[in-house]
Amino acid sequence: MPTYPLRHVSLREAICCCQKELIHVTIDGHFIPAPAFDELRPSHAHHYHGMTSVTLNHRHIVDFYLYALNGSATDGHIHRYQGLTYIADRHFHRLIGNSGPAIPLPDGSHYHLIDGLTDEEPFINRGNFYSTVLSIDRHTHRLVGPTGRGIGYEDPFFLT
Repeated sequence: MPTYPLRHVSLREAICCCQKELIHVTIDGHFIPAPAFDELRPSHAHHYHGMTSVTLNHRHIVDFYLYALNGSATDGHIHRYQGLTYIADRHFHRLIGNSGPAIPLPDGSHYHLIDGLTDEEPFINRGNFYSTVLSIDRHTHRLVGPTGRGIGYEDPFFLT
């Protein structure tokens, strides 16, 4: 990235300038234009809350966070997720998968679509461990729906 020698500045001037003009200043006082916001790929996560499909006359509540990674609304990134369903009909399921690509929103934020299946094995919590419930047939549930907008962003120009 090119630098533009303008003049040497004090640290105080550099901080004020960076906060107002969204530019970076090198140690030697040279100005470097900051990348446009769309070019930044900030670390963030998403929340998903929904219900699974009905199988064997029951469904499960699903509530989890997608793993954080760097991405923007326009780069098509995806997130990994894993978790557990809530207990229904005396058991729960594990779930592991990937979100769909980022879907931009008019305000510059984005969300993802989840379309996955639970693990087929029904589990029950046994205190410090969980075990398969043999009295329930193996089955899966589908989870489909949008995540929330990205969460956990830090202001890249915040100076402490």
